[in-house]
Amino acid sequence: MPPNIKVYRVHRLLAALYGLLGLAISGAVAFGSGKDSVLAALPVLLVFGVICAMHGFTARAARKGTAGGRTASRAIAILMLLGFPIGTLIGAYLLFNSRDWPKPDEPLSREAKLDF
Repeated sequence: MPPNIKVYRVHRLLAALYGLLGLAISGAVAFGSGKDSVLAALPVLLVFGVICAMHGFTARAARKGTAGGRTASRAIAILMLLGFPIGTLIGAYLLFNSRDWPKPDEPLSREAKLDF
């Protein structure tokens, strides 16, 4: 499997994880006790929404194999290295797989096409 597809899968998974986590936390804050709890959920939803979108856009660019996708993936991976221990493992995996990309116009192998 090409390394950009591996990176795509990780970013897609992280986008879904951050999206669901943001919805769960903001829902817990919004339905908590207090009259201003709905307004308190908006910053949580905004932060997790930005992180989710960032991973989503990076996943799309990584799937295409663009240089921007590689750069964004490496930047996110470096930030994830600070999240010990799980973030460190994910960040190292992303850095390892983003070291060499296929050319964007290079056709995918049969296995990579079936892997989507």
